[in-house]
Amino acid sequence: MQALMLLVAGLSVAPVSGSLLPVQWGPRLDGGPIHVAFIAPAFTTRDIDEVGLRLEIKPLTVKVWSSNQLAGPGQSDDQILQDIRDALAKDSDVLVIGNINLRMLPEDILETIKSRVTDGKGLVLANHRDGVPETLAKFLQAKEPAESSADITRGVGESMTTEWPSNLEFVSAGTAGKGRIVELDYAGDKPYCHFLLPGLTDPLRARPEYMDVYLSLVCRAIRWAAGRRPAVAVAAVEDASPAGPTDDQIPPGMPEEYIQQIKDGVARPLFKPYLIRLTGPADRPYRVYAQVRESSRQLRAGYPDLPPLKKGQSSYLLEIPLGPGRYFLDLWFYDKKQVVEWHTANITVTGWPEITEVNWSKGNLLPNDRLLISLDVRPQLNRPRGCTVYARATDALGRMVAENVAPVAADGGPVQVPLNFADLLTNFVKVEVFAADVEGRPLSAWDLDHATYSHIYMPVRLARAPVCSLTVEAPAVAEYNARTWLRTLAGAGVDSVYTASSEDARFHLAEMNLRPVPDLLEMVQQNTGAAETTDPLRETVPAYWAAGTTAYLLGTASEFGPSLESGRESVRAIDGEALVGVRISGEPGAALDWPGLASGLDFLAAPDDGPGLYKLRSYRPPGSVAELVVDGNVSGWHAWRQAMFQMQGVWLRNTFAGAADPSSPNGIGADGRLTAGFLDLADAVAELRSGVGFLLAHSARKPEIAIVEAGPGSEQAESTLASLLESRAYEFDFVTADAVKSGALSRYKMVLMPTAEPGKELESRLKEFEGSGGKVGTVPVEGVSAIDLGGIEPAVIISGSPENAGVEAHTFTFGDAKLFAFLGSPDIKKKTQKFTFSQAAPGHVYDVRRGKYLGRSKKVSVVAPRGGAAVYASLPYRVDGVEVTTLGTDVLRAGRPV
Repeated sequence: MQALMLLVAGLSVAPVSGSLLPVQWGPRLDGGPIHVAFIAPAFTTRDIDEVGLRLEIKPLTVKVWSSNQLAGPGQSDDQILQDIRDALAKDSDVLVIGNINLRMLPEDILETIKSRVTDGKGLVLANHRDGVPETLAKFLQAKEPAESSADITRGVGESMTTEWPSNLEFVSAGTAGKGRIVELDYAGDKPYCHFLLPGLTDPLRARPEYMDVYLSLVCRAIRWAAGRRPAVAVAAVEDASPAGPTDDQIPPGMPEEYIQQIKDGVARPLFKPYLIRLTGPADRPYRVYAQVRESSRQLRAGYPDLPPLKKGQSSYLLEIPLGPGRYFLDLWFYDKKQVVEWHTANITVTGWPEITEVNWSKGNLLPNDRLLISLDVRPQLNRPRGCTVYARATDALGRMVAENVAPVAADGGPVQVPLNFADLLTNFVKVEVFAADVEGRPLSAWDLDHATYSHIYMPVRLARAPVCSLTVEAPAVAEYNARTWLRTLAGAGVDSVYTASSEDARFHLAEMNLRPVPDLLEMVQQNTGAAETTDPLRETVPAYWAAGTTAYLLGTASEFGPSLESGRESVRAIDGEALVGVRISGEPGAALDWPGLASGLDFLAAPDDGPGLYKLRSYRPPGSVAELVVDGNVSGWHAWRQAMFQMQGVWLRNTFAGAADPSSPNGIGADGRLTAGFLDLADAVAELRSGVGFLLAHSARKPEIAIVEAGPGSEQAESTLASLLESRAYEFDFVTADAVKSGALSRYKMVLMPTAEPGKELESRLKEFEGSGGKVGTVPVEGVSAIDLGGIEPAVIISGSPENAGVEAHTFTFGDAKLFAFLGSPDIKKKTQKFTFSQAAPGHVYDVRRGKYLGRSKKVSVVAPRGGAAVYASLPYRVDGVEVTTLGTDVLRAGRPV
């Protein structure tokens, strides 16, 4: 009868993107909302929002700065302590404290906590191990064990998770006076950016669905500590299906096919029956709601129109349609619209078709590729019939990028399903295989939901973003709050993440369509020779190659040495297309071997400090990648700065913080929101990616001045000299003495030399340069204040005093076009800086950023924004229109190259 009612009512069984949607355990609680006071580190308080999405609470939050520090920037310890005292004075039901060293709290606050609990307030402690003062430890140890603590641990679905597959022994509950205490003394390391959840012991398999399990336990702990014991509760969920013969009931020596035929003969009802046993008779009628979740295929099926649980019933029969698989079965009991109890059971359903030996022809994909899926389907011996195997692939954007179907004959056997991919755009695809008990007709959503299922995440090897990549450093990746923050950053334009070299980081980043930049430094440091380095790198690099990684970091370096060079060669021997490099640390202006770094590595991330960027620009070979490292306050100016130096992106170091690692991050603030500086940066990155960045990156420079490096001790002079030339809008390069000896001066009009003795060979080359019409100037190693440039004019003349204008100028050429780019300093007082520049000859001038024609002129009026850019193009002709002509076809398909 119940099955018939379900069919008539219609079922909500379509898959949803529900694995990331919270399961609402008690959105409207019997008895109303629970008033909860939270005390937690500032960068972990997203947990409170997650609890609020799942349980009806009225929160009051006190944020300490970190696990071991009360006050942050602009705060005082006294202020934070007073906030805690004020929170304790409020009439809340439960006090929740997590991931802080309770020894930071003075004795009067500890005594207040004890007295409030004794008087009837609830207390929940989480991740508090090793931080409990003696006076509180004795109070906790003296609590009376609670007989009803099963209300906390029963029915959270823990056995399917990777953290709690066997037990919840870390939960300790008891009473003290009139109050209730729950301690969640999780095993393992404390979490980085949570205060209520456990630290992940198996982060690679930490699926998003498990967060609902962890928070179900937290919600139950808060409810129990508040004294809200449910009037009805589930004791057990039992499979009530017809049972076939057990293994010990089958006579020995029977043929395997015969045994399987007996098992296949057992009736498998479409609607799977489960007997819900309660802890006692229901005290009144309850509305029942059931939900089935399948974690890997993101299936969430709800059953809202079930028969009610009647008063006096101590069991309840639930019949729901399920295909083979392992599921979370969630149950709710409602009194009208209020939740009285919820319960999660883990259930496993067996059935046919059965698939085995699923193999994938490769472990990673290229943007245009072919994947062959092979599997075996066991025949149905009791009633032979065919079935259908369906395979599909979806990318990280949720788009289906390939699908195929293969019919299977009644005798089963090997099956092959090919998938063809074209122009993949994301770092991974999810490949799914369904074997459905369907023959001779198209598969419906119902068929797929009830099919046997298997899947794999297949990484894609993509090219690195060519224009204005945005890389962030992430101290944590797998934790749920960190993933949320990284998704937020990805939505704002971040495309790459530098983090620990681990398989879980690779997987979770690829799932978020973020490129991992793995750090191989430890292996290189342990093995300084190329031969010694190769073996451990050979074990590590293929995993990251499979993740679509194109850049590998040999850690951070303040110098270039044999370990870096051998490390690069070891990686390139395994992955010939990889970019291998370092992020510069220390003091970049302090005598770094810039020529060695630039020529010996493929990838460099360097801060804007001293003459480093000028040297990096000068020495970088074609095809290498450079990013601008930002460690302090970030803004859109940094995106424009790297574009002016024709770098490939911005590398943001301090992105978000955690419980024990307080800071003032540039990306995600303590409130969980993107900072104003990061939003400004993201806006600039988006504009550069829309076209102007490509134009600047692929334009040519024509420097007329070369600065010969003077060697150690001349860094300050080089920095001052570079700044003076830049302020006068001159384009210049650094060159080495060896390059001069090799004839590198032919492209320049002038060479600036330090007063140090050049040596005979270098002096000879300089005389040859002068003899061919070039100019040679000397500058003092110390006290550079003026430069004699022998009448050489810059490519662009800025009116007024450029040193005081707060604007730097860069000139490029792109085919027939001359480009003039001006970057306003973020430190100027005015919002805009107005001036005029003159070019050598009149041209048709365009404001590139605004897409506006300004007329034919030699002089151009400029408005450079503070911390922003103005870009102009001068052409020998006026553009009347743009016409695109395609070859070979009149039909264009979206997403296809032309």
